[in-house]
Amino acid sequence: MQYKWMVAILGLAMIAGTLGVTSANAEAQGDETRQPLVQKIAERFNLNEADVQAVFDEEKTGHMNQMQQKFDDRLAQAVLDGKIDLAQKQLILDKRAELQKTHGSDRETFKNMTPKQRQAAKQTRHADLQAWATEKGIDLRYLMPGPKGGPQRGHPDKMMRHLTEVD
Repeated sequence: MQYKWMVAILGLAMIAGTLGVTSANAEAQGDETRQPLVQKIAERFNLNEADVQAVFDEEKTGHMNQMQQKFDDRLAQAVLDGKIDLAQKQLILDKRAELQKTHGSDRETFKNMTPKQRQAAKQTRHADLQAWATEKGIDLRYLMPGPKGGPQRGHPDKMMRHLTEVD
């Protein structure tokens, strides 16, 4: 009987984890948002909190790997179609890795800014990114994760917020 509950709870946790991972708010707030949910599920169904957290972590990792694979596939297709060359593809991959690396460290910096300062910083970052793309002869959409580099699920500026906003 407990096995059935565990399977049901883990399924619920995966769904909740997916929603949390794909939400821009959850991404901005990170583990702070998911932690209370993990605790609540563990307490409500008398589960080990570490086991519930492991399910959330596995789901997040799987989702991120899937997104990365789609991004890589889209870049490979762009190379095959002659829209970008291999050197540009590598530049895009390097720039994306750089942006992802600085995203976490910038979170603290952005927390100490006023809303106007954050907005100015975001605009500067976007302008810098656009200048980089123009200099390299790369359409900025190839740096964005959505289908064909476009909007993700009705959020046309989601990637720019992800890359430049840390609230």
